[in-house]
Amino acid sequence: TINPRIFNAQTKVNWGAYMFVQEIPETEAPRFDLLDDSNTDAAIYLSVLPTAGFDAITRADLVALVRRCAHLNSAGRDVFLRFAPDMNTPKDWYPWGQQPNKFLYHWKMLREILKSVPGADRTALVWAPHDGTLYPYDSKNQKGDDFICLDTNKDGKLDQYDDPYSPYFPGKDNVDWVGLSTFFAADRYPATTNFKPPSKFLNNVLTGATRPSNSNFYYVYSETFHLPMMISDIGASFYTQADSDLTPLTGDSELEIKSMFWRQWLTDSVFHQKFPRIKFFCVSE
Repeated sequence: TINPRIFNAQTKVNWGAYMFVQEIPETEAPRFDLLDDSNTDAAIYLSVLPTAGFDAITRADLVALVRRCAHLNSAGRDVFLRFAPDMNTPKDWYPWGQQPNKFLYHWKMLREILKSVPGADRTALVWAPHDGTLYPYDSKNQKGDDFICLDTNKDGKLDQYDDPYSPYFPGKDNVDWVGLSTFFAADRYPATTNFKPPSKFLNNVLTGATRPSNSNFYYVYSETFHLPMMISDIGASFYTQADSDLTPLTGDSELEIKSMFWRQWLTDSVFHQKFPRIKFFCVSE
């Protein structure tokens, strides 16, 4: 876990939020004390991962989670609660992946508890799927009740023409923030070279220009529903070697790749004018 006090000192910035991760059911409590040591009012961005699958989660687990958020709120911390992130990715990526029925059942239970437990009014529930560019990611989910939900164009198959987001959306009234995670990576693995991202990478992801189906995430889920948005996880990959090959890769430098990537969205005024509802970036580098 990064130490916020040390990172703030190294970068000479008191950053507005830090991500913490916990499993549900919980196996190990996050080190929130590290944030307290920073002596700032930074928010807690809490990613909650159902690593044992949805069937392992009880109502008591969700109540305990919300009570933790209420405790953090009472201590002066805003909490952004990202439950079961990247839920639209395959189950062989994450145990909670591509199970819209179970996801929506647990999400709505969490929402109901969040509204009923006193003191959690500074906790925002964040719905955050993964960038749908490669959806459905070679999914094997081709039958059953989930498949009926996932086959959005009702052509009897799950492919790139199905909507990567709508089967998992719990409804505007059950969401406080929307988010999307995306990463720029090599077009093959193992990578053979490092190269800079294409121009307007994030712009194209947000507007659905990277997909054949109608999936303009920003317009549909942030603009239309008047919900604030975050880029819930973002980064650009730099490979030091090709898999087990110890030979360094050729191509652009790490600084060139990452600085160009950041300038496309983090410091680009045109980007912010086009996407004014994006208020939060979680950068994973």
